[in-house]
Order: sequence, then C-alpha cells, then structure tokens
Amino acid sequence: MLDLADKDDSIAAVVGWVDLEADDVEATLRRLAARPKFRGIRPMLQDIDDTFDILKPKQLAALKLLPK
Repeated sequence: MLDLADKDDSIAAVVGWVDLEADDVEATLRRLAARPKFRGIRPMLQDIDDTFDILKPKQLAALKLLPK
C-alpha cells in the first residue's frame, strides 16, 4: 500500500498493520517510519480471540516504540 501511496497523490497517508509480537518489530517500525506517507499502525483487535492480548508485555513494548 505504501508503494501505491508513493505513486498516487490522492492517497495522503497509510495506516498499516504490524505483528507486535515479531522479533523484528522494532526494525519493521523503523523501516516503515522512514516512509513519508506512513502514519501508524492499527492493531486488528476484532480478529483477536482475547482482546486483552494487546496488553501482553511484548505487545505493549512494541506500541511504546511508535512515538519514536
């Protein structure tokens, strides 16, 4: 989607999805943050059996990386 956004001025920004429990989540977020039209992520809570999983330490640590 970011590649498409780079080519199409009608796409102002992209909010994507990242596996918050992946070992390389920090590198992934840094790579995405370098893209001009990347604005953030949206956890897909509706697809998680237990929505409290978002409060797991590994996921919270990943979310804390976002302001950086």
